[in-house]
Amino acid sequence: MGLSYFRRRGLSLVFAASLIVASSCGVFPLKSVTIGGIAWLSDGRIYYVARLDGEPNEIRSVQPDVQPTRQDRTVQGITSTCTPEDYGLRALSNGAMAVSVQCLGGATQLIEYNGQSRPWGGELEGWQTAVWNPVTGQGYTSYYNRCSTLGRLGQDEAIPLSMATATGPIRVDRPVSKMQCTPDIPDVAWPLPHGQGVDVFISLPSVGLEGEARRLADWTLYRAEADGVGHAVLDGFVDIRGAMLSGDGQTLVVAAKRDGDWALWRVDVARRSIRMIADGDYGAVSLSPDNKRLAAVLLGGTKDDQIRVLQLEN
Repeated sequence: MGLSYFRRRGLSLVFAASLIVASSCGVFPLKSVTIGGIAWLSDGRIYYVARLDGEPNEIRSVQPDVQPTRQDRTVQGITSTCTPEDYGLRALSNGAMAVSVQCLGGATQLIEYNGQSRPWGGELEGWQTAVWNPVTGQGYTSYYNRCSTLGRLGQDEAIPLSMATATGPIRVDRPVSKMQCTPDIPDVAWPLPHGQGVDVFISLPSVGLEGEARRLADWTLYRAEADGVGHAVLDGFVDIRGAMLSGDGQTLVVAAKRDGDWALWRVDVARRSIRMIADGDYGAVSLSPDNKRLAAVLLGGTKDDQIRVLQLEN
């Protein structure tokens, strides 16, 4: 596979989680590594959750021109008051990242990290991932238990988050302490704060379904402004693995299946248009601080996951 292959896809760099070690018997591969959430911070480094067979999950980081390896050091300074089991990462609009810490025992602690840890939002029930707007202080959680639900943090729940549908408005947020997943509510996930509002993905066809059928039902992107009322932007997404919104709220990158193709997709929110960035089975995504490049996890299946960096063309 030559360099021209990567240029055709706008691919600037490829990171691979290299798992090669030497022994007295020669060189052999270790077991595969999977990469969880990623976040490209204002310090120029890409932070990622390393999930190595037989080892605790850790947050590590690399430069955009350096390959992650099993020997990468754990990021220091991300401190919680519990024993972590796992982490969720989401890049924030101020160049920091939201760190959701899954604690041994079931709770979630929230940390904002940009070289130093700052507790944010207290402790949540169960394992939830969170993202927030550093300007407004409004936050959102994603919770999965048989279905996906959305919660809110630091907001007036008297103003419900409702989406306009063909059958009337539906409320899609749930108090974080009372999240119950049942087949009679739609799946709601991937909150993406912008300005005074939020974008969110909703799967109305998931109502009445269970398990794998819910995950593979169609999802629609909705945009809500400060009044909490959302309207459909674009439909046709299936099994969304990652999503991130640009700082100006105009460009969305989604890792999902669409029209039968697994790929990275670029959505122009204002024009309600979409085009493929790169084909492949991708997971977590994160935009560079200048919104000109994109880091995305290419899922490796039985092989190592990779982090690829692509140009985000206009």
